[in-house]
Amino acid sequence: MSLFKSKAQKQMERDLQVRQAMHLLRRQAAALTRAESGFLQKAKEAKLKAATPQYSLARNALRRTIGQHRLLERQLLTLEIAAQMKDVVQGQVQFVEGLKAFSKTIDIAFGDMDLTQMQTGYERAMSKAFSIEQRIDLFLDTANDMVTSPLAESDETLVSDAELDRLIDETAVLSPEERASEADISQGLEKVRKALGQTE
Repeated sequence: MSLFKSKAQKQMERDLQVRQAMHLLRRQAAALTRAESGFLQKAKEAKLKAATPQYSLARNALRRTIGQHRLLERQLLTLEIAAQMKDVVQGQVQFVEGLKAFSKTIDIAFGDMDLTQMQTGYERAMSKAFSIEQRIDLFLDTANDMVTSPLAESDETLVSDAELDRLIDETAVLSPEERASEADISQGLEKVRKALGQTE
């Protein structure tokens, strides 16, 4: 292993870091989706049972989870856009390098013809393309740091009370089968209470 890494090796490491960050964000998003479903179900159960402290706890957990999920989706989108921009710039760099090689071939073929002005223009364009590539690499590094940094926005600004209430209320409506099941349970409990009251 050499002491210094080539430009290609550094580029491969950066690309690998970005892919790993995107994979991690996708896995975290899937986990947050499962957590949202769980907290939503718990909030629904607590609301139906009129368990106010548990409802509040489940609602706050749901708010926090939805907020984290939204921030995570934003971070993932940022990385995906940056990676796509980088691919576009790299394509442009390769095009400019091809033109430069083409201009050298023409220069060699025609010998005395003065193509230095054309070559200077291509070299200037290529240096701009490399500058853009370096800026995108810096942006990707910054975006990667942003992904691993703590969440900046509060959960309340990402998920409103009205949105949480609507989400919970939409799922808190009992289906006819659930209502029948609730009635059966209530009747069964009443029979047990009566039976216990008669035996005492």
